[in-house]
Amino acid sequence: LSSTRINCSAYPSARRDDTVIDDYHGHKIRDPYRYLENPDGEETKEFVKKLNAISGPFIEKTEHREDCRKRLTELWNYEKFTVTSKRGVHYYYGHNTGLQNQYVTYQTDSVGSKGKVFFDPNTLSDDGTTALRASAFTKDGSIFAHGLSEKGSDWMTIKFKTASGDDLPDVIPGAKFSVIAWTSDNSGVFYSRYPNHKGATEGTSAEKHEWHSLYYHKMGTTAEKDVLVYRRTDNPDMMV
Repeated sequence: LSSTRINCSAYPSARRDDTVIDDYHGHKIRDPYRYLENPDGEETKEFVKKLNAISGPFIEKTEHREDCRKRLTELWNYEKFTVTSKRGVHYYYGHNTGLQNQYVTYQTDSVGSKGKVFFDPNTLSDDGTTALRASAFTKDGSIFAHGLSEKGSDWMTIKFKTASGDDLPDVIPGAKFSVIAWTSDNSGVFYSRYPNHKGATEGTSAEKHEWHSLYYHKMGTTAEKDVLVYRRTDNPDMMV
């Protein structure tokens, strides 16, 4: 592979936008190609199309491509486990048979037994990209809060289910860069998000976000009623 060559003379040019300038601690930083961060932009789509026209034919005719794919598959295809933890009266651990897109959470009543499937993100989307990004049990282990992301996005939708496997109606969309923390009486959770975000949440959002904030959600209510707990009013770029 190291001896192969790609004709770079046909590499597409990209428009330079010198109007995009950020000020970081008094230093002006230009970012002339930021518009290419928007995957839904027409210029981005056209640029990627031209790149694929160069790389696609080369990759397709590479004689070692299938050998590399097979070898990498062999190296990654082994059984994996996470550390077992006890939540309430049950034990939980993650398991991957080898090539599953996401780990499956198992519930068991003893450390030595396999138990049963408690939560399987692989069943939530056809392409297997729905992932468990954050989770937290109540102190007594009765409720499981879990943040789900789509297609590698940082945005999460927080949902809830009981230890017996029943889904609860509470749903919190639009959490980002957040852990989940329960109150001691199981009445609600704390989480972080950007206020009033209305853009894409599946990993294609390219706009700048400000005022990262801590919120409280009371169980049994809608996310629209969640209460702002804390934000840094002196700096819109700070995260909590």
